[in-house]
Amino acid sequence: MLPPPQRVEGFRLDGMWPFFTRQELLDRQPHLGDAEGVSVRDAVQVRYEEAERAEGQKWTRKMIFTGYDAELGPDRRRQVVEAAVGDFLEGVTPDHRFDLTANPSNESALCIGIIELGSETGMCAWADDGTIGVVTGANLGAAELKAVLPAFRAAVER
Repeated sequence: MLPPPQRVEGFRLDGMWPFFTRQELLDRQPHLGDAEGVSVRDAVQVRYEEAERAEGQKWTRKMIFTGYDAELGPDRRRQVVEAAVGDFLEGVTPDHRFDLTANPSNESALCIGIIELGSETGMCAWADDGTIGVVTGANLGAAELKAVLPAFRAAVER
């Protein structure tokens, strides 16, 4: 798996991470939940912080990326994305949901958001030919993550 990019769409790599080591990610496979038929070859988890604090925010917002180099057939992509979203929601109904249009590579992608105590925690998950990715962000809504996702994916999958 490629090293994560230093800067992506207004965010910079935060060196104080990861929460899980590569081996822990391979053993535990967080976000993959009950997804079946997934063969994970490599994994990475990093945290990004805003390069500049967003207007109206009292602190710098963070975004966590968990990525897997994995083999899964086209019929499993949606199942993997739904498993990641289900793991994040844990039975809660999302306040926002964006199904992203599939591109010619037959990917599956989804962004959701949960509003708690007046702020939104967003999450986007995708699965394509060889990558499973999940980004989450406290005080980053689903619409904001959806807007960042194309550039973020292009950078991590370069």
